Amino acid sequence: MQTLDCRLYLITPPQFDPSVFPDMLARALDGGDVAALQLRLKGADDDAQRRAAEVLLPLCKDRDVPLLMNDRPDLAAKTGCDGVHIGQEDGDYHQARDTVGNDAIVGVTCHDSRHLAIEAAAQGADYVAFGAFFPTATKRAKSSAPVEILEWWSDLMVVPVVAIGGITTENCPPLVRAGADFLAVVSAVWDHPEGPAAAVKAFNEAVRGAAGGGHCVAHSNLLASAPRVRTRASKTRLQAMKINGNAIRTGMVIEHQGGLWRAVKIQHTQPGKGGAYLQVELRDIRTGTKLNERFRSSETVERARLDQKEFQFLFADGEMLTFMDAETFDQVTIDRDLLGEDQVPFLRNNMTVIIESHEGSIIGVQLPDTVSLEVTDADAVVKGQTASSSYKPATLENGVRCMVPPHIVAGTRIVISTADGSYVERAKD
Repeated sequence: MQTLDCRLYLITPPQFDPSVFPDMLARALDGGDVAALQLRLKGADDDAQRRAAEVLLPLCKDRDVPLLMNDRPDLAAKTGCDGVHIGQEDGDYHQARDTVGNDAIVGVTCHDSRHLAIEAAAQGADYVAFGAFFPTATKRAKSSAPVEILEWWSDLMVVPVVAIGGITTENCPPLVRAGADFLAVVSAVWDHPEGPAAAVKAFNEAVRGAAGGGHCVAHSNLLASAPRVRTRASKTRLQAMKINGNAIRTGMVIEHQGGLWRAVKIQHTQPGKGGAYLQVELRDIRTGTKLNERFRSSETVERARLDQKEFQFLFADGEMLTFMDAETFDQVTIDRDLLGEDQVPFLRNNMTVIIESHEGSIIGVQLPDTVSLEVTDADAVVKGQTASSSYKPATLENGVRCMVPPHIVAGTRIVISTADGSYVERAKD
């Protein structure tokens, strides 16, 4: 049977008769390509879920389709399921992983949250799930996810992504083209007027047709083969997560050549021949050594997982900067070189920043993306100059020089990017 790049992830009906449903499942699995089955019996007691797993597991194993238990890592482990899917209210990822073991699949619901998805991937989730993409009667959706979140994820990450929520053969093509690795489907298969086998076949055809007009990344085989052939790195190794080479951003910390490096400058380059690449200036966090490297979109790099916590900037004393933990009120003092001379001028009293640490050592400080500052001096407007023709030099209250539109005068408050000191807009405060 042909394996597609974007595959079906079946979810059982919320209730079913164990004496009847196995026959429906067999027809569905024999109807075409199916990557996995999730056993989701909301509200059922433990005995009912155990009996259901015992009936469905042989069918799934005979067809090399992993069976995942919804919400219950303990039952997944006791019944021999291939893994578990956990929601945001169903417990901690690490607890689930410890319960089902390193060789089992653990997927995580992330609703429409990019932050939750990145956190789950960093912890070691085998896949993340976004949704609901469309209205659904199967369960009450807690969020509405935009199709664009799939494009963002597939461009940035190599961890597989599941799309869920009201998906049918008619509305699935945009999800496939946006980069979904799996389509989670319930009623569109089990309630299909021609039966589950016809539904699976129709979904396979819809996916195949949609993939011809866009891109599907080849993550989807990872789930199907997971319990039998994959190995898992140690907990320490999970402090890093893979991203595509073209997803590196200024300020990001990556593992490279056995060390931790921060991207300080990035240039997108499109040569006359060959594919585009990023020219990245890296700085070794420990030694300060600089290195220039090229990264292509086809490459993967390890983004370091950093511990991050909010602090307030209190004061500067010579070369040292003092910050206060916003929760415990503990104070830490760090060398200003850790920020860099281009960032220090943007620190304001009581500014909230993110202090990053790795294995207990502070390695960086993230300022807010923008800051509002007053212009103390601005060059006069040259006759005939317009906002669209050119900018003029100006000096800000922190002494930083930047280029501003001609209409900006001394006394005006403007918004400045802390990343490069560039003008963003006139302040609204």
